Amino acid sequence: MRLPRGRALWAIVAIAGVLFVGVVVLPTRTWISQRSDLSSAEAERDELVAANEQLAEKIEELSDPETIEQQARELYGYVYPGQESYTVPPEGAPDIQLPDEWPFDRLQDPLQRAAERKAAPDGPAGR
Repeated sequence: MRLPRGRALWAIVAIAGVLFVGVVVLPTRTWISQRSDLSSAEAERDELVAANEQLAEKIEELSDPETIEQQARELYGYVYPGQESYTVPPEGAPDIQLPDEWPFDRLQDPLQRAAERKAAPDGPAGR
């Protein structure tokens, strides 16, 4: 049983089309997708390399004994034996905001007035 010449030609064209799609189009789409993924991964890698370089510089900087001593004094208040450490509180009155419910409603005004008196330069604390 032979196919008519027109049908055979269409069958060959269909098979060739399927093969073309399977061999050329699908792998090309996959390749393009992988190139996009690769470029985004390379960009992320470059960011991580830069971050690692910054961290390595910071590690090197913080490994210096003078820097360690300075950080210990500034951040933690460490001193050598025989030295004294003093802490100076920040200027200004503290902002006291209590809820408007009982018993806090009776405390808000006296606390605020006391804080203002203490912060005033001519108040009892400033004399």
